[in-house]
Amino acid sequence: RRELINYKKLCLHMWKAGSTVEKDLRQLGSFFYIDLVAETQSEEQRKLYSDVSNTMNECRGAVSVIWDARYFGKAICNLPRHPDSGVPWKFEELPESLEVW
Repeated sequence: RRELINYKKLCLHMWKAGSTVEKDLRQLGSFFYIDLVAETQSEEQRKLYSDVSNTMNECRGAVSVIWDARYFGKAICNLPRHPDSGVPWKFEELPESLEVW
């Protein structure tokens, strides 16, 4: 149980750090924004914006996965000891209840 609580705390710290990085990447995406359809931009500008956008989407996915891991760790810590109490709805609806499903 103690290890799971520490894991949950680690997930919280990673989620906070990932959210900060995601915010910074959104700002970079806004700064380097170009219209990819228009032919007026250079190939270097297109590649830069495309790289920032791809990295931002990967970061957003990783932050969502970390949130799911923390939530399920928290749900496991709060499971009742008696089997007749049932399980939380998030467990019953797996895998559709995952954020990244």
